[in-house]
Amino acid sequence: MNKRSTTSLPRRWTRLALTAVVVALVVAPLTAVAGHGFNDVPSSHTFHEDIGWLADAGVTKGCNPPANDEFCPEDNVTRGQMGAFMRRFAQYIGAEDGTPAQADNANNLDGKNGTAYQTIVVADGCRVNTTATATSCTPSSDGSIPDQTTIELGRATVNAPSDGTIVIDGFHLGPLTGWFTLNEACAAYGTTGAAIVVQMINGIAYGGTLQSTASASTAIGVTSGNQTIRHCGVYPGTDGLGAILSASLVTTWTAGGNVTIAEAPAASGTSQGLDGLLGN
Repeated sequence: MNKRSTTSLPRRWTRLALTAVVVALVVAPLTAVAGHGFNDVPSSHTFHEDIGWLADAGVTKGCNPPANDEFCPEDNVTRGQMGAFMRRFAQYIGAEDGTPAQADNANNLDGKNGTAYQTIVVADGCRVNTTATATSCTPSSDGSIPDQTTIELGRATVNAPSDGTIVIDGFHLGPLTGWFTLNEACAAYGTTGAAIVVQMINGIAYGGTLQSTASASTAIGVTSGNQTIRHCGVYPGTDGLGAILSASLVTTWTAGGNVTIAEAPAASGTSQGLDGLLGN
């Protein structure tokens, strides 16, 4: 006949010993005054606050049901009672599935999951068609653009998981003035281009009637949700030479950060009018 090992742990714990073990598992401040209401645990009791915490947390209900107005601090704890204690403690910390709630949220940072901190890159553009005589940038078969006419060279919509920063990179091939907008359709040129200047992100305009290739980069802070960056272009001249062969737009979103555009020192000399800014 096999005998039980004499070195096995005792099968019974006292309620005071179990109280010390369970409370030690929780990193939380104890309440200054416990509301347990056990007649046999006066405020002078060594473990008064610990037992009060067990009651407040729902780990213990008392030892004399249905009244449960006593804790029996000197009694032993049976294996069944320990099971009840441990199950209630698991419910208290949200670990009924075997994983504490704190571990369930281990992938979160500042209350957000990992997707809120990913880098999102969206690109768009138009290009020379295989015929080499046409472009996909305009309806015209030869890629020409009427004088003082605005076209959309591309757009990129980012579904931002949280507030963040979008860095914008644009390029075009053709004698155009380009700019970027945020959640706004490319404005018509009008007579002076004033509407275009108002909507330019960070006041960035690039290219012109005398440049065949041009590019620009800038950045803007955005809130969470869908954010659409448009790459716009216009031929501000009046000589019928407007054309576009290809263009590209790349937007990169990252979480957090503040965008500050440093103020450039005031330029000396004669100021440039809007027509001059747009290439006339």
